[in-house]
Amino acid sequence: DLTQVPFFAEIVRMMKDDGRDVMGVLEVLGGLFSYEGVGKRNVVFSAGSHGDKFYMVAGGCIKIHAKNCQGNSTTLNMLTKNEVFGEIAILQDTTRTATATAFEPSLLLTTTRAKFEQFLGKTPFFQEYMERAIVHYRTGNSLTLVKFFSELLDARARIEVGALMTFRDYASGAVVCTEGSEAHEIYVLLSGEVIISCNSKVLSVLGGGSVLGEMAVLTSSRRTCTIETTMPSQVLILGHENFKRFSEAVPLTLMDRFVQLAYSRRESDLASKHGPKNSPTIPSVDDVVKAFADTDPSNTPEMVNQTLAQRRQSISQAKQGRRNSTAARRGSVTAGGNGGAMAARAKRAPQRLNSTDEGHGNEEEKEEVADGLGLSTAEMKALEQHHRSSMRMQPTDSDSDTDPDEEGVEK
Repeated sequence: DLTQVPFFAEIVRMMKDDGRDVMGVLEVLGGLFSYEGVGKRNVVFSAGSHGDKFYMVAGGCIKIHAKNCQGNSTTLNMLTKNEVFGEIAILQDTTRTATATAFEPSLLLTTTRAKFEQFLGKTPFFQEYMERAIVHYRTGNSLTLVKFFSELLDARARIEVGALMTFRDYASGAVVCTEGSEAHEIYVLLSGEVIISCNSKVLSVLGGGSVLGEMAVLTSSRRTCTIETTMPSQVLILGHENFKRFSEAVPLTLMDRFVQLAYSRRESDLASKHGPKNSPTIPSVDDVVKAFADTDPSNTPEMVNQTLAQRRQSISQAKQGRRNSTAARRGSVTAGGNGGAMAARAKRAPQRLNSTDEGHGNEEEKEEVADGLGLSTAEMKALEQHHRSSMRMQPTDSDSDTDPDEEGVEK
């Protein structure tokens, strides 16, 4: 069922918006695919090779990786069931920009460009939707590089949000926005580096993964700082005109994260000697959502309040579910003895523990790992101690069959 694949679900959404028939087209398209199995560590395709196939993951896990400017292999993505790759090759006669390798035995659904061109001969309008979906899919996938979004958005939500954003490249020394200017955009820095300044005084330097410009958009005020690049940088832009749809598409917890980010930056500005002293008051997340909802004349105050109540209830239920899960895990430690439970947890997340081991992780990172595993500080220390003990008993590198490229990769 192609409607269960986020990439094609986005095409379905666009076609329905245009009043196009959906099911008949997808049924024909589904018949173009055939199954292919690939063994662990086998290469599906290599960077620089000619591309003529489009892939969907039916089972297993595919690692997408490429060499960086230093010549080292860098993992770009880990793809699991219902995710697609190699999509550009279906429309363009081009070479691959990255290598795809099976991280574990995997089952793929594939089709060729030749088959797809025959399909387009019967449904020529579909190419436009395919091209738009590729843009949305690539934009949405870029959000996996930004922790601010990736922690709270699943694959389908990332594509929906990606459809609201656009890429923009800045040269070194380019001005992204200026102090005192009107605010119409929120910036997501994917790569590069920027300087934040006020009255020609540098306040901070931020790198890839940073979210910028949210304060002025949330408060409908003018910019309080200037943002300028120090190197070539790639930025995702969320325009003010799309922020209403964005606030409806994402969890309320993500909207609250925007508000908390703006609030913390305002406090930092007021405390800084050179920071702006005219920083606006940050509204609550409810007021932000209401403000954007009120721009839709079809929304009555009762409808807005009802929607907010429903979203808050779903968040409360999700939080309670996490508390119950955490309590159950901690209870199992008490009932069954720390040793066995600690060993199980160490096995579940060895790479996260390794990242905090032997001085490689700071206390903030350790707290993050502890929170992700549902552990108290004391339990985390006990788990680290048990993990170090276990590591000393493991075979040496020469006895291990671990693929060096797989180190540090969380599937």
